Amino acid sequence: MDDQSLFNAHSHSVSTQYRTIYQLPLTQNQLVTELFSVGIHPEDATIDSTIKTDYFKNIVSKNCVAIGEIGLDNRITIPMETQETNYIEQLELATKHDLPILLHCVNAWDRCRFLHSIHAPKQVLIYHGFSKASILNQVLAYEQAIISIGGSILSNAALQEALTHIPLKRLLLETDDATVDLIAIYTKVAELKSLSLPTLIEAIQTNANRIFKL
Repeated sequence: MDDQSLFNAHSHSVSTQYRTIYQLPLTQNQLVTELFSVGIHPEDATIDSTIKTDYFKNIVSKNCVAIGEIGLDNRITIPMETQETNYIEQLELATKHDLPILLHCVNAWDRCRFLHSIHAPKQVLIYHGFSKASILNQVLAYEQAIISIGGSILSNAALQEALTHIPLKRLLLETDDATVDLIAIYTKVAELKSLSLPTLIEAIQTNANRIFKL
């Protein structure tokens, strides 16, 4: 099996082993040759506007294939009003550049979805690092939502059960910032969905090519 056939929808590390979308850090001054996303996390919503302007110049690169990770997080101390302003600005960028969105969402799905429906209704919304099985039906009910699952699938029993209800065409897989190997995630998902590993790999590649216009 060619490792490049495994698609990693979101990672904070550059990978030469797998076909990966790398989260470009705010401090990255040199463009990477790999696929990447640009996005200001809710935790960085108060950064200086000059840094923000310089950072978003990277959008014009042909290797920039997504906006994210962006969204809302009810666990952090950044005021929600500030987070929403940051989120809306980037939703509008996604619309302007016709890019899918990698969503960071913690206890704020309804609000994230609502703002997306206003500011970027035609853009695919990828719920990255999805692990909250209790809201699966709500997420799937939103037509533009795609679910991206990471290392938590290896141990989260509720998520393992929920996975069986996620249509294959609405699924991506990722490592995020975890040290778990991507192949372990693919192997577990294939087992839980009663698919052969090659069948799952091909399906995820098809999804990725469609969603990220590769």
